[in-house]
Amino acid sequence: MTILVGGAATGCVSGEPQINFGISEPAVTAAECRGVNALEHSREACDAALVGQPLDPLLNERAADIGDSFECFTYADEVSLKSCAPLSPGEPEVRVAIVGDSHAAMLAPSLTTSANERGWEMQAMVSNGCVWTNSPSSERCDQRLAEQKNILLGGDHFDIVIVSSVATSTVTSETQEIINKRFDQLVEAGSAIVVVQDNPRLAAETESCIDAADSDQVIAGRCDFDQADAYPMTDQYWLVAQQRDDIASVMTSDLFCDDGVCPVEIGGLIVYRDIHHLTATYAASIADELLRRIDAAAGSI
Repeated sequence: MTILVGGAATGCVSGEPQINFGISEPAVTAAECRGVNALEHSREACDAALVGQPLDPLLNERAADIGDSFECFTYADEVSLKSCAPLSPGEPEVRVAIVGDSHAAMLAPSLTTSANERGWEMQAMVSNGCVWTNSPSSERCDQRLAEQKNILLGGDHFDIVIVSSVATSTVTSETQEIINKRFDQLVEAGSAIVVVQDNPRLAAETESCIDAADSDQVIAGRCDFDQADAYPMTDQYWLVAQQRDDIASVMTSDLFCDDGVCPVEIGGLIVYRDIHHLTATYAASIADELLRRIDAAAGSI
């Protein structure tokens, strides 16, 4: 079974060609420019192809665009892990777990759909705090940690474990030690661990710009921001992965940024629902490509 962990890139980084907006090209269709597909074409060509189409979600609805992200999410005040049966199209070819916080929760529903289309089984263990891969023992967390450990290590191993997490301002040596210990246990159990690079974070002024802008201004790039400012925090899982050759990692920055710029709208889709969460609509747009990268990264270990 493979376990995917979302966060900064570490260890064996999946070598992916950068997706670029491109240069002048023949006319393209709206379908060819929808969402992440737009990154394969010039921005000018896709802007022309999408003229007159409303943004998705609408600007005043982006904060509520969560889809099914929290259907299997355990909140901070809950004692037990929220149990969601793994989704599978039948007898799965590959068993996958995705572990992490709300950033893993953003990715889980669409990745599950893509995984099922491949004949894979996907199980999400996502929560606010008490995440087994990085949390110490405590009275508040012990039951949830034990439940996650039992799922991940107590039976048939996951082929792939995907790990994802919001980047933080501080990463302690204690946290790094816990992550390494948990990763050791998963590797020993036979799981391939894949860390997914965290998504960009908006500055407060960028968030304010989106709130004040209309659709035409957003499409024109008024609120786009520099990639140099997009990753101000440290991705704790990515940091560990870069120090190990038995952990794979998947870079995602080219799914959000190009040529040093990170648009807040890509292919007619609003990318961010708040300062550091993706809209469910854009997360769905990148799911197939992200799972393809995860699969390739797991196979490289």
